[in-house]
Amino acid sequence: MKQLHLSSQLIYDKSFNVDFKGYTPQEVDQYLDMIIQDYEMFEAKIKELQDTLTHYEQIISELNQNNQTLTGKLNSLQQMNKGDGSMIDLIRRVARLEEVVFKD
Repeated sequence: MKQLHLSSQLIYDKSFNVDFKGYTPQEVDQYLDMIIQDYEMFEAKIKELQDTLTHYEQIISELNQNNQTLTGKLNSLQQMNKGDGSMIDLIRRVARLEEVVFKD
């Protein structure tokens, strides 16, 4: 991002040389006052947006941490579920084998 060449204080402190055919100092002052007001508004808006950005970056960080925690728990539960499924399969196999063996 480009750096600003002016700030509200630099604009306020700027002095102009008045020539015989120069601008009216009051007109220049009024115009510079408008510019200063705009700069102050821009600076306040930039500060507000930076604060908002920081806030949302913090929320994103917290959500990423929660996401990692929940992903770990999900993986753990999926592993446990796979283990339960294989136990059920083993119990069914044993039951079938018992039927065949004890049928005779």
